Amino acid sequence: MNEPKDGAIFDFNVKQHEEHRKTLLAVVQEERQMERYVVLACGGFYSWLATQSSGGDVFFRAAAFVPIVIVIFCLIRSHAIANGVRTEAEYLRKLEERIYANAPEQYNGPRGWETFLATDGKYIQKYEASQNVFWYLLLGVTTCASFAFLWLKA
Repeated sequence: MNEPKDGAIFDFNVKQHEEHRKTLLAVVQEERQMERYVVLACGGFYSWLATQSSGGDVFFRAAAFVPIVIVIFCLIRSHAIANGVRTEAEYLRKLEERIYANAPEQYNGPRGWETFLATDGKYIQKYEASQNVFWYLLLGVTTCASFAFLWLKA
C-alpha cells in the first residue's frame, strides 16, 4: 500500500529520515571524539606517571593501571554506541524502503545510503573490524605500558 508523495505519512517518513540521519552522524562523531580523547588521556596520564619517582609505593602501583580502566570503560561505551548505530541504521533502512516505495516507477537510482551499505556488508564489516582493532590494540598497549612502568620503576 503506497501513499501518494504528497501524503502526510510520506512527509513524516522523510522528516524522520532526516532527523535520524543527523542523530546517526552525531553519534559517529561522538565516537571519534572518544577515540581521540582516550588516546590523549592515556598519553597524558603516562607522561605524568613518568615524572613520578616513587615506583615502589602502593599509590604508584595502583595509578599505573588507571589507563587500563579508562580504556575498558571506553571500550564498553564504544560497543554500546555501535549497538545504537546498528539500530539507527536498521530504522533508516526501513524508512528508505518506505520513501523509495513512493518513487516514480521509472526511477532506478540509489535507494538510500543505509540500504546501499546493507546490500554489500563489506564496508560495515571493515568499519566494525577497524573499531575492534583500535580498541583491543589500545587495551593491549596500555596493559603493556602499565606493566612496563611498574617494571621500570621497581
